[in-house]
Amino acid sequence: MISYKQIIMMFCMFVYGTSVFSQTEKVQSFSFSNSEGYNRIPFNYINDRIYIPAIIEDSVRCNLFLDTGSKNVWLDSTFVEKNKKQLSLIINPQPNNSTTPDGTRRFYQTLFVWKKGQEKKQNQKIQVNNTVVFEEHPAVADHRGDAYGKGVLPLALLAKNKIVNINIKEKKMALLDRIDNKSDSIRFEIEPYTSAPLIKTEILLQDADTSYLLKGSFLLDLGFRGDLMLSESILEKQLKGVPYYEFVYASSAIGNTSSIKESYNLSLKIDNIQAKNIRVTYVQKMPPDIIGVIGIIMLKHINFALDYRNCFFHYHMQEPSIQNKAHFINEKDFGIFFMKQSSLLYIAQVRKGGKADLSGVKPFDQIVQVNDDFVTIENCDSLYRLSYVKKIVVQQKSGKKITLQK
Repeated sequence: MISYKQIIMMFCMFVYGTSVFSQTEKVQSFSFSNSEGYNRIPFNYINDRIYIPAIIEDSVRCNLFLDTGSKNVWLDSTFVEKNKKQLSLIINPQPNNSTTPDGTRRFYQTLFVWKKGQEKKQNQKIQVNNTVVFEEHPAVADHRGDAYGKGVLPLALLAKNKIVNINIKEKKMALLDRIDNKSDSIRFEIEPYTSAPLIKTEILLQDADTSYLLKGSFLLDLGFRGDLMLSESILEKQLKGVPYYEFVYASSAIGNTSSIKESYNLSLKIDNIQAKNIRVTYVQKMPPDIIGVIGIIMLKHINFALDYRNCFFHYHMQEPSIQNKAHFINEKDFGIFFMKQSSLLYIAQVRKGGKADLSGVKPFDQIVQVNDDFVTIENCDSLYRLSYVKKIVVQQKSGKKITLQK
């Protein structure tokens, strides 16, 4: 017969065991490492970008968006101009120009000390979480910021002597000393131009009953707000029969418009990563020897870590497969996508052959009315997130207004 004391002891053991199990699960769901004292990094995930709070020169607070496809810290020119006295900087009117591996020429400005009659390159101290992560000469350019962030912070700066573990789904990021309970790993190299992690692997794409195997080098790019980016030549040669839609879109990074093609609702498998209903974006040019780019929409579903010291990408699938929502293109829709900058709404993409395209709407046209509401500072956010739109009024640079209605 079990005594009263034995019952109490069994109950205590049960409670203790449950507590230990829940604590272990909590640690493993947060991080790959069981070690205590890891350095947590605060961040915000907004519009498919990771924003890190930073302090520049001990005085200017701002958010920088995290990117793996950048070597240097970039600051937005408008932000620098506004804070030039606190940052002791002035923008050089003579920009430098450079050519990217895909042949695109871009023009960037440089920063100098704010002193009368003297121009000299000036290093800037940038702190994240009370730790100096950058103390060199940053670069500055137009369109390197948005409503939430004022520049670009390379992930490699956070990972100089640590392993960066990112779990976007659980809104947690940490710097680790080691990996104890990793599930899967892929070795990577550093792509020389962008400094982005480059993995050599196979990607299996499937559309309906047809499978396509792509072998080669792929970049891991937190700055690409999509699932997978491929070259148009891949679409023409290896993905024949895959349906796609063509868009003209506003490229805020270089201030002009470009044309892209996109496919929807494909299945994907990379190593032990499986995903459904992914979007594939096709671009005309890709850096030499690069097959494609894996973006943040894929990575946000995975608990992953980047070890720049040993060049390993560690990951753990939190679910058997990534289940994205199916993307439907309704030909009766306007054929446009919005973008929001400050308190204004603009046209980001125009689908070729859609209602907006046939009405003369262009990327960068301003949206001044949605349904029965005029766009204001107060309602801009809520109108941007509307799920049902029956009427849009667009104003072009010439002042001409175009009304689109369902």
